[in-house]
Amino acid sequence: MLREQYETERIKDKWCWIDCLCLNQAGIVEKSVQVRHIGSIFELAAEALVYVGVEIESTALAMNFWKRLQVFFEELPRVDADGELIFLAHEDLLRDTGTT
Repeated sequence: MLREQYETERIKDKWCWIDCLCLNQAGIVEKSVQVRHIGSIFELAAEALVYVGVEIESTALAMNFWKRLQVFFEELPRVDADGELIFLAHEDLLRDTGTT
């Protein structure tokens, strides 16, 4: 996947965080320290590409869910009338995306 992205110049001359390379998966102490930074990495990213492995039988189902999530978050008001952040329970997210 990375080679394809690089060859199409999608990631050429860009910083990349590759979890399995940037994070010592076997180092429990290092991993616990680095995991705290992952939120900032994604928050500051202009774009995120995710590779979760080869396609399997349920991949289409997962991709359909991601598309519904995208629509859900695009339409979601992020603050209420008073400017306060809106927090939803996971049950609300599942209900509103039609997921069980």
